[in-house]
Amino acid sequence: MKIIPTLNKSYLAICSVFLCAVVNTSVDAASLSVTPIIIEGAGGQNAHVVTLHNAGEKSIHAQVRIMSWRQSNGEDILEETRHVVASPPIAEVAPGVDFTIRVVRVANEPLASEESYRLLIDEIPDAALRRNGLVALAIRFSVPAFFSPADASLPRVIWSVTRSGSRPQLVARNTGDKRLKVSELYYAGKPVARGLAGYILSRSEKAWPLPPDAKGAGGVTAMTDRGPLAGTANAK
Repeated sequence: MKIIPTLNKSYLAICSVFLCAVVNTSVDAASLSVTPIIIEGAGGQNAHVVTLHNAGEKSIHAQVRIMSWRQSNGEDILEETRHVVASPPIAEVAPGVDFTIRVVRVANEPLASEESYRLLIDEIPDAALRRNGLVALAIRFSVPAFFSPADASLPRVIWSVTRSGSRPQLVARNTGDKRLKVSELYYAGKPVARGLAGYILSRSEKAWPLPPDAKGAGGVTAMTDRGPLAGTANAK
């Protein structure tokens, strides 16, 4: 997943939780948790609450950002946005305490189809750990956030096999107004992605690389957040 522009060079990738080891001797990771794990605003609901909880014995500081999320050339891209805000931008979560973050869509334009965002919550490592020769663990939570109009159409996915350079790839094009979450993705009976394969955003394309010897057409099966999926990928 790409972030454009690069906002913090200390982070090299986006995932649900990103751990960055700074030195060789380790300590326990901070006990920060986030609920809910997905934000869904349907039917014009524009405001949501996210709760941070600190189960540890020391205060935790975190940076909070909201990024727009789109897909281009089959890849996930995160960009700065002013359409949705997350407040406050800095959180100090005391031990055993819940901390509330508000996520609000402030754009005046009505929703034409589902809009996709990512709420990024980055723990700020304790500098004292590094001074004492211990590992500082930078934990990142990446929470998907969606805002949908009341009349949003269900996802409709068309599969195809294309080439990216010299390598074939499986492409899913979603012509519907809502995203589809895909896991346990198989093409022609062979695994493409075990576990979570990713999201196919509304009116977007998502791509996965295939082995060089993959055929030009074949069956596709997967599990989705709307049930099992079965289809055929045609060659393009």
